[in-house]
Amino acid sequence: MNVAREIPLNPNIVIYHADEPLTPRIVEAFRAGDGGAPPPICGMLARGAVSVHMTRYRMSVRKPADADTLTFLQDVEPAVCEWSGQAAVPAAPDRMPKWREFPVPCDPTLAGEREVYESADCAAGSHVARTLFEVRGVAELVLTPGSASVAKGVLFAWVDIAPSIEDALPTAEPTEAD
Repeated sequence: MNVAREIPLNPNIVIYHADEPLTPRIVEAFRAGDGGAPPPICGMLARGAVSVHMTRYRMSVRKPADADTLTFLQDVEPAVCEWSGQAAVPAAPDRMPKWREFPVPCDPTLAGEREVYESADCAAGSHVARTLFEVRGVAELVLTPGSASVAKGVLFAWVDIAPSIEDALPTAEPTEAD
């Protein structure tokens, strides 16, 4: 697994991006002292993290407000390195735009004009959404009757995942047998 670090504008958060799914849920949250956190989260919490929130390809780590960022990174990143198998955690690349729209034939099964899928678990009721979440790199989806807006994980490049997304999209309107 590859992991990269982002230092956002919020001085109390460090974000780690991964190239493997971290959770099938919308979000999983763990706090210091709660117990039962999986690796690397238990290691990060034991080394001073206040809380960790995971989404599909992203982990937000809250540090104590009075902690120095560099010292905090030196304390918690050994747990991230052990978990990912990396010797060090590099800075996240700037791979924008995060969202891209793909044409999709009209899907009469859409409940409304727009359906948002923030996790693989949420996609269970939609064949198109389930299929798209099987593509490595797809982080979120918004389906409309004529398009699929796809958000990718930061560590993925559109040139690498767009062909898989296009292959996964239906090419004709669904039939009753679908």
